[in-house]
Amino acid sequence: MEKNLEDLRELAGKIADGHAEGQDVQVLAHALLDFLNSDHKTVDTVLVDKSTQSGGLPASVLLVNGGIEIKVKGYGEKTSVDGHGIPILIERWRDELRVVLWTDINVEDPEIIGLEGARESLRSR
Repeated sequence: MEKNLEDLRELAGKIADGHAEGQDVQVLAHALLDFLNSDHKTVDTVLVDKSTQSGGLPASVLLVNGGIEIKVKGYGEKTSVDGHGIPILIERWRDELRVVLWTDINVEDPEIIGLEGARESLRSR
């Protein structure tokens, strides 16, 4: 009973407007339960060029295994199959928050940026 996000938005709109049939409510309820019970959650978006307010680049944020993966259409890392790469990862490693970036498709090793210096508790007062 897999539905894409646009189908689910349309169903939710029908329900909110009072134009839904019983089956619509059931489909949306099942999709919502599947999402809430899943260990893997995905939010799709479109990145707009902030300098020109134009164009759209499809991207997804995946909440997987306690980390955050960011997938952008046309981008990946050396070991991924085209269309399936995750060039940005946010994770905790040895109790430290860090961003792992694959900035060159031809280099296997990522760049790792630690964020411990960004802790609010370190702010100068």
